[in-house]
Amino acid sequence: MVGEILAGILLGPTLFDGAVSGTLFPADVRAPLTGLADVGVALFVFIVGWRSTPRPCGGGGGSASPVSARVPASG
Repeated sequence: MVGEILAGILLGPTLFDGAVSGTLFPADVRAPLTGLADVGVALFVFIVGWRSTPRPCGGGGGSASPVSARVPASG
């Protein structure tokens, strides 16, 4: 995952002002590649959300609610 992020930074317009992506990808294929990349990111986020379970995220909610209800307002 970290390697993919670093490759995206190197190949994108973030680093070297887009010189690497300008050399690797001609101007006429950048628009379709951008669209394909957007669809890929949307599918990736959807699949990660689909496969995640709420149990690991919501396990500590029971103890935080009573504690936060007892804190007096400062003012």
